[in-house]
Amino acid sequence: MARILHQVNLDALQNVEPARRRELWERLPGEPARAFRAFAMFRDALERRVVSEVGAKLTPPCSRQNVWRWSFRWRWEERAAAFDVEQDRVQRAATVTPKRAHLLENWCPLSHLTLLDRQCFHSLIFIPLGASRFRC
Repeated sequence: MARILHQVNLDALQNVEPARRRELWERLPGEPARAFRAFAMFRDALERRVVSEVGAKLTPPCSRQNVWRWSFRWRWEERAAAFDVEQDRVQRAATVTPKRAHLLENWCPLSHLTLLDRQCFHSLIFIPLGASRFRC
């Protein structure tokens, strides 16, 4: 007899009061501790995430079928993607701020610029720069 696997509803987790809200990459309500440990191994393998390899790394080892069930039921791919987005946001915030500080420290005050230079300077301020294109 075939079993029907059900996925956890991630949208419902975001519709709770802020004090009880959890990030998607944290342990979810009802998620077994062993399944979460397996997910954490999957999530933290940033370069090469392979569901089928997680079971062998658990202590004691777990079958591939069980790990695949966990990954489907607890939506590992989506949760790992949310984790990646957050890590990228944190990394960008940490790297852009020092670059901006460096530019501000090394730019001369506007009063020393000619009128044309000041107009060019002001037009540069309002050009949106992506973090990947922002270089010192």
